[in-house]
Amino acid sequence: TASERVRVDCLAIFKSRNSLFFRSTASRPNLHYSVLAKSDNKQQVVDDMAQFIKENHRVEAGIIYTFSKREANETADKLCAKGIVARAYHADVDDRRKDQIQRSW
Repeated sequence: TASERVRVDCLAIFKSRNSLFFRSTASRPNLHYSVLAKSDNKQQVVDDMAQFIKENHRVEAGIIYTFSKREANETADKLCAKGIVARAYHADVDDRRKDQIQRSW
């Protein structure tokens, strides 16, 4: 979805000469998004997420975006405590662990 200028800039930044660009629409029928009201209470947010996952996506993989690596770790830990398999995935996760997490998806 990058513009032509962004693609040209990327080529220059990465000093890439023999690159191929693949372009597709932003419409992804295999992805589903949910937007729900969020409580101001952090524990209630995790409780609501856990309930939503258990009721709607018990045997499916999903991604929860957080604002920080710390919040990703805390959220994964709290969901695990509620019986949901969850793993934090961010820049500080080592490559071996990232590979394990990706394979589990």
